[in-house]
Amino acid sequence: MNKLIIFGDESGTMPGYDDDNQYFVTATISYLNTVPEIDKQNGCFEKLGETIRNTGGLPVISYMKSDNEFNEQFERKMQEINDGARISKTFNRNNSKYYSGYDYNPGNWIWIQCMSNCIKDTVLKFIFSKNTINEIEINLDKKSFNPKHENLFKDHVKRIRKVWIELLRSKFGENSNINTRLMANESNIYIKWIDIEQTFHTVHALAKMCYRYFQSNKIDDFINEFGEIGHGNFIYNITDLISRPVDMKIKDKLNYNLTHLLKKQDEKKGGVSGHDLVLSRISLATLLKFIKEVVP
Repeated sequence: MNKLIIFGDESGTMPGYDDDNQYFVTATISYLNTVPEIDKQNGCFEKLGETIRNTGGLPVISYMKSDNEFNEQFERKMQEINDGARISKTFNRNNSKYYSGYDYNPGNWIWIQCMSNCIKDTVLKFIFSKNTINEIEINLDKKSFNPKHENLFKDHVKRIRKVWIELLRSKFGENSNINTRLMANESNIYIKWIDIEQTFHTVHALAKMCYRYFQSNKIDDFINEFGEIGHGNFIYNITDLISRPVDMKIKDKLNYNLTHLLKKQDEKKGGVSGHDLVLSRISLATLLKFIKEVVP
């Protein structure tokens, strides 16, 4: 029985819509079954890469960088996400676990995407290294998340299992033995919110170190230093992933569900008013305006 233990922390400024040239970094360090004790002296910046390697740790970093183009795309995306959440809450309330009626915080959304990416890549790296994973424990720094955002992150991480399985099957085939290495499922993926700096300061130092290199425009030096001691391919820029538009399939599903519900509403009144026109691919903002106009 193998237990993958992940520690994660972040550094930098969570960008808003108007912030430019800001970096935000999330970092994880992970171990299989046993976590070593690392004193702060060995976990300092100068010895960090070597310490992680010597203790058998696996570092992964995800980051994003804001600029004018990112800010514009991300603001549009968050508007669609919030409009979609309002639509779902209005009709079927199936997102009441995640959505309180107020807009999602863009900084929290960025954190969720960056940290989830670190966790996703960590698990895949261990599986590719011929490890079977039966249980996953994720230790993260205490956040000021409201309960809705915390639920969103927890379920988002647990749903990543489907992504892991799909990636493994696409890379190695449906019947490959490697697909059996991921034994952990939603019931044994645990998230703990702790004081990460006190509990496992090394990952705090890693996130902070990477952010400082970004700020001083020396990130290539950071990558090369870690690469020379065996940490290759461990840092990922997910700026485009964060800002890319909402999947059209999600919009179509919302449109379909809305049309179905409106037809039911019309049938109860004894007629049909032509609400099926909503199925056209209009924007979520337009759809939300439509709802406010026609739904009692």
